Amino acid sequence: MHLHVLICGIIILIATNLLSVTAPFSTTHSFEIHNKIHISRHKRSFYDIDCKGTYDKTLFSKLDQVCDDCYILIRESKLHSLCRKECFSTEYFRGCAEMLNVTDGMDKFRGWIQKLRGINA
Repeated sequence: MHLHVLICGIIILIATNLLSVTAPFSTTHSFEIHNKIHISRHKRSFYDIDCKGTYDKTLFSKLDQVCDDCYILIRESKLHSLCRKECFSTEYFRGCAEMLNVTDGMDKFRGWIQKLRGINA
C-alpha cells in the first residue's frame, strides 16, 4: 500500500470523526479559524518551510491554500504544518489534495513545487 493512500485514509478518518462531533461553522467560528491558520505569505514563511527556489507569491499562495483548506476541514494543526513541510513535497500535501479532490491538478502542483524548491524540471 502506498504511503500517501494510507495518509489519505488517516486524514479521512480524522475528518469523519471530527466532523461528526463538531457544531456547524458560524461566521464568528470561521473568522477565528481563519485567524488561527493565517500564514504569512511573505518570503519569511517561504524560507521557513525549506523552499529554496524562486519565490512566487501566487504559486506559493495556491499551494498553501490546499493546506489551509485541509486544516479548516480537519482542524489539526500538526497536519497543517506537515502539509507545508519540505515546501509542500510530503505525502501529507498529496493526502490533503486527494481529500479535497484536487488531484487533477497534481501535475501542475508538482511543477510549482519544483519551482519553489529550486529543482529544475
